[in-house]
Amino acid sequence: MDGLTQIQAIITFAWWIALSLSVVLYVILDGADLGAGVFSLFVRNPHERGAIMSAMAGTWDANETWLIVAGGVLFATFPFVYGSAFNYLMVPLALALWGMITRAVALEFRHLADAHWQRFSDFAFGFSSLVVAFFGGMALGAVMQGFPLTHEPGTVPTYVGGALRFISPFSIWTGISSVIAVTLGGVEVAESHPDRRLDGVSRLSVVGKRSPEPERRDLTAAVVQGEFALTQVLIRCHRLRPPYLFEPLVTLAASAANLASSSSAAASSSGLFSTTISDDGLT
Repeated sequence: MDGLTQIQAIITFAWWIALSLSVVLYVILDGADLGAGVFSLFVRNPHERGAIMSAMAGTWDANETWLIVAGGVLFATFPFVYGSAFNYLMVPLALALWGMITRAVALEFRHLADAHWQRFSDFAFGFSSLVVAFFGGMALGAVMQGFPLTHEPGTVPTYVGGALRFISPFSIWTGISSVIAVTLGGVEVAESHPDRRLDGVSRLSVVGKRSPEPERRDLTAAVVQGEFALTQVLIRCHRLRPPYLFEPLVTLAASAANLASSSSAAASSSGLFSTTISDDGLT
C-alpha cells in the first residue's frame, strides 16, 4: 500500500476484509445449495429430487446475495482489479452466470410444470449447479495462478492474455475440488431437512440413508485430505522445474495410498447414500 496515507490504508484494508467475508459467506451458504443440486443428479426418485429443491426454496436467493455484495465491493472499491480480473475470467464467469440463471429458473418454475418438464427442470437444476461449482472453482484457481497485465506508465493496467489462458491443470483441479467439496456439504444439508411435503406425496424424513457417523467422518476426512495433498502437489509442480519434481510426486503417492486405505475401510463398513422410498418414508 505504498503511496497511501494511514487513513486510506485502513479503509482499503477494511474493504478487503468486507470483500473476503462476502466471498466466504457465499461459498459456505450457497455452496451447500450447489452441492445439493449436484447430488440431485444421482437421485432417481422425482419426489426425492423435489424434496432437495424444496429444502433450499426459501434461502437460495438470500445466499446468493453475498455474491452480489462481493461484486459490488469489488466494482466500487477496486475497479482496476474488477476490470482486469473479469477480462481474464470472462469465459468461466460467463458459464457460471449461465448456470446461476438456469438454476434459478429451474428451481422457481418446477412446481408449475408437468411430469415431463419436471424431469427436464430437475436435470437443468442439477447440471447448472455442477457448472456453477466447477467454473467458479476453476476461476478461483486461475486467479491464484496470476495473469499478465500491462505496466506502461500513466496508463491503466489491463489484461493482455488470451481468452483461454485460465485453463491449466491447477485450475481444472480447483474446479473438481470445488465440486467435491460443495457436494459433501450439500448432502449434509439435504439430509438435515426433515418432513418436506411435496405436491401431496408422502413425507420424506431424509434424502439419503445415513451411514454410521464415524465411517462417514472417516471418508469425508480422507477425501478432503486427498484434495489438499493433490492441490499442494500441483502448486509445487507449477513452481518447480523438472529436476525437483521428485518430492511432490512422493507426497502424492503417499497421500493417495493413505486416501485409498481410509476410504476403502470406511466404504467396506457402510453403504453411503443408498436411497429408497416407500409410502411411509425412506428406508
